[in-house]
Amino acid sequence: MISARGVARAAVVAVVVVAACLAAFSVPARAANKYDMTNLGMWPSALSESGVILGFGPSRQQFIWQSGQATMLDTFGYDVEAHDINNNAQVVGDWSTPDSRWRAVLCEHTGVTPLGTLGGLYSYATAINNSGAVVGYSDINPISQFGELNAFLWSAGHMSNLGTLPGMGPSIAWDINDAGQVAGEVRGLGGASAGGIGRAVIWDNGTIRDLGPLAVGLYGPCKMNGRGVVAGLAPIGGADLPHTCMYTNGTVTDLRFSGQVTGINDSNQIVAYLLGSDDSVVLWDNGTLYRLADLVPPEQPKPQVTWLHFNQINNTGQIIWTQRQSLLTPTAELVDLPLVASVGLGRKRVTPESFLTLDALAFNRKLSDLQWAWDLNNDGVFTDAYGQTVSVAGAYLIDDLGLEEWQFHTIRLQVTAPDGSVSTDQTEVYILPEPATLSLLALGGLALLRRRRGASS
Repeated sequence: MISARGVARAAVVAVVVVAACLAAFSVPARAANKYDMTNLGMWPSALSESGVILGFGPSRQQFIWQSGQATMLDTFGYDVEAHDINNNAQVVGDWSTPDSRWRAVLCEHTGVTPLGTLGGLYSYATAINNSGAVVGYSDINPISQFGELNAFLWSAGHMSNLGTLPGMGPSIAWDINDAGQVAGEVRGLGGASAGGIGRAVIWDNGTIRDLGPLAVGLYGPCKMNGRGVVAGLAPIGGADLPHTCMYTNGTVTDLRFSGQVTGINDSNQIVAYLLGSDDSVVLWDNGTLYRLADLVPPEQPKPQVTWLHFNQINNTGQIIWTQRQSLLTPTAELVDLPLVASVGLGRKRVTPESFLTLDALAFNRKLSDLQWAWDLNNDGVFTDAYGQTVSVAGAYLIDDLGLEEWQFHTIRLQVTAPDGSVSTDQTEVYILPEPATLSLLALGGLALLRRRRGASS
């Protein structure tokens, strides 16, 4: 009879191959547009197609930046937290009412308009298009604050309930384009707090369309462009973290990285921030991932606040970079960037009975053209596993490599591009005891502490 440890050892390494084979011909390095940076003097939070920018200052003052000038957003005495802006400088956000509730509002130069609710006590606005149509979500039950939320569309003074999928729970509208299509999510029956796996949806002309699985809860919203293409995070790809995906024409396309989408334009260029990293804002363009920091002048100062991520991109290619308080405008100048491999951030942890999944990345080359090779036993030879994502058994590290619990081990990655470029990276794996062992150690330490206290009393 084979033990569980034996099964794990027999599995040694489970490999999920997601990279294409090395091409038989040489492909030149991809040249990327460089960007000029304009210091906005504020943290930008929304960008319109015409370059009108919404942002806020260090004391949460809110501004509209237009044609090189920033003016304070007039909320006419309302306590408003603004979220989105259109070409006409109409702003939507949430109003903190005198009785400490939140209501969706529309801010214009003539005044502030509360948008109402779907029958409950709260509503939240998330986006506005250039026709002034607003989307968001509202509770529908005045007794249950957060348990029964539905997406809404507000237009011409009327708020409509967009509904949800049959047999599913709350719905939230995250974006609206100028065609009136609304993108959002539907969660499970656990209520608004139900995280995990939901469904990406589009509401179009009164009907709801299921686009596919979507990671909801902690992973933030999905975004949509003017052609109805939606981008978000989905639990696919074989990795521990959800992957960034595009939903189009009934197809869910894995973009092969884990980044929270904050904007997508009509060219399907996506801005996102890598999960687990504070200062890795990236641009995905036709299968290639670029770090924004590599596309701007190197003398630019580092961000002072790294956790703000409201970055967006419009159809002219302009990008707002919240952390850098900047507007990025593409130039005609191109730059050839080197291939950069990345095995991920921070130390990885594994126990003797578990598996460690490593989800690699590479920048400045098309991800689907790359060859990925791994050195799992730290012997300097990259022949132990192949593929962008690999899964390593803890039993392999202990039984086959002779490592011990509480020990660090180095795993290396080598990425090769069709043009012959090679880049390597490495990570440290920390081998932890099983939880039961940790519990016994904790109990033993507690008993020892009690004995010491008894001896001293």
